[in-house]
Amino acid sequence: GDRLFACCDLDMKGVGGPDFETKRLLTLAIPTTINAVADPFFRIILVAMISHFIDTNSMIAYVLVVLFLRVTTVELSIAIIDAESTMLQDALSLGNDPGHVIAGHRVQLAVFMQLLLTVPGLVAWVFGIDNVVLWLTPETPEVAELARQYTQVIVIDFALQAIAKAFMLVF
Repeated sequence: GDRLFACCDLDMKGVGGPDFETKRLLTLAIPTTINAVADPFFRIILVAMISHFIDTNSMIAYVLVVLFLRVTTVELSIAIIDAESTMLQDALSLGNDPGHVIAGHRVQLAVFMQLLLTVPGLVAWVFGIDNVVLWLTPETPEVAELARQYTQVIVIDFALQAIAKAFMLVF
């Protein structure tokens, strides 16, 4: 048993200890973690409020619209933002004017990609969400109509969020 690890003379004592990088990583991870927990929590509150103060059909329509948009277009938008983040780090590591010019071009490219790749999907959902929801819930056509109305509002919010995130990544 001991001979298996004889070739690896590793000092594992210092691996778990707190150092500057560990503290820095935790400091940077705290806002992201709070956002990752708070966003779904507030969505649950919103869905509960829609169900309680309006009606169940409104809640079903809202949840279906958000799920469809999130799975199809928002995840694509997030992938663009992740790619932009990597490209910006490379550009800004160059420093000074050349790095800033390259970073500006990369932000412009990300905004263009957001418009080119996510907006057509959002527009398609505006014109097709009611048919998809009606196919899923044929016994309640009012849910499909509510989904169509919600989509017309939510797509604007999603498109503006995607563009804003592309711009705000620099800061």
